[in-house]
Amino acid sequence: MLSIDRDTHTICAVSTPHGVGGISVLRISGPDSLEITREIASFLPLNIESHRVYFGTLRSPEFQDEIDEVLVTYFKKGHSFTGEEVLEISCHGNPHICQKILNELIAIGARAADRGEFTYRAFMNGRVDLVQAEGILSLIESQSDKAMKLSLRQLKGQLSQRLESIENEITWLMAHLEAGIDFSTEGLDLVSDAVVTEKLTIIESGLQKLVNTYQSGRILRDGVRVALAGRPNVGKSSLLNLLLEEERAIVTEIAGTTRDVISGETQYAGVKFTFL
Repeated sequence: MLSIDRDTHTICAVSTPHGVGGISVLRISGPDSLEITREIASFLPLNIESHRVYFGTLRSPEFQDEIDEVLVTYFKKGHSFTGEEVLEISCHGNPHICQKILNELIAIGARAADRGEFTYRAFMNGRVDLVQAEGILSLIESQSDKAMKLSLRQLKGQLSQRLESIENEITWLMAHLEAGIDFSTEGLDLVSDAVVTEKLTIIESGLQKLVNTYQSGRILRDGVRVALAGRPNVGKSSLLNLLLEEERAIVTEIAGTTRDVISGETQYAGVKFTFL
């Protein structure tokens, strides 16, 4: 659980996957982001511009030791993912370099971000809603083309817009019904039964469409698990290899050669299939 006091801290973390690569990206977010980053990135100009990239060498503030040549991108408050002042440092993809930069940022005054804290701050600052926040994780964890497209639509707010539309219809209906109750003694008919029925039909239809898409959406997101079952030596291993287009299971004429559960994944029509 994140406390309100911790929400005011300036946080930092490596945003790219751990390991060796061409580039790693570190993100710093919070009220003191620029001030803290300047301590190791003295090349940043005084009149820094949002959404601009600056090249230079990071140096340890204590001994002025060179850390790495980097690109620093600045996002002013209100124009970043979290809604706060944010800087992103693109360094060479070496875990030791990343940890060195993190250590310097923390020593200066930043705090290591908790898991999911950048997205949490984006939600708290109104940059994304809960559905979009879930879409971010789904997009990161997508394992098929259609799962990726579905998560991207969710991130862009398409599902949120449909839910908001239904919520607005319910709010309108409740407001008019309550007003009708309040003014019932005065003989005022604020909304007719026909309009109430029409609104309820629209709400029911919208909810039913969401329910109908749940199962297909779950399949697109999680994929399909298929068990190949049958009597010994009838060709299950051969079929598995054919479906996966690789020699995953040993195929012999001896019955019972495959005793352990063997699994493999493939994609068909953009959907992930896991065969067991």
